Amino acid sequence: MKKTNMMFAASLAATVAFAPFAAAQNYSRPDAFLLEAMGQRGWTVSCQLTQADGDRVTTRDRGRGLHDNARVQVSDVQTGTCSYEVPERGALRLTMRIDHTQFECPFTVTEDGFCRAQLRPGTSGSFRVERRAGDVAGTGS
Repeated sequence: MKKTNMMFAASLAATVAFAPFAAAQNYSRPDAFLLEAMGQRGWTVSCQLTQADGDRVTTRDRGRGLHDNARVQVSDVQTGTCSYEVPERGALRLTMRIDHTQFECPFTVTEDGFCRAQLRPGTSGSFRVERRAGDVAGTGS
């Protein structure tokens, strides 16, 4: 039992020690699209993204509970469209990672630098995923 606890503690320590490196790798590519959704009661977020090689990636996430969240992360994105639906008694916050990327912010940039939209209950809509003017497309290698 003591040996098992020590192994668990060592594993946990290694996870915590290497977590910043894994997070840094996720955001290191300027063509990586990252969208985080957090909300309540039956919201949906769907994205249709086109990569540099022409492949199309379709995602769909749905929140069901009181505080559900989702994350869409796709590398080598050139363009795309995302849509959302917020139920009448629900809430949804979308945050798009734009620092260290080539993407325009389709929402408001907050004082603390987040590209974020706080969506009201009963709303739906869509937004374009676009590169900033002048950014060169990646090669996918």
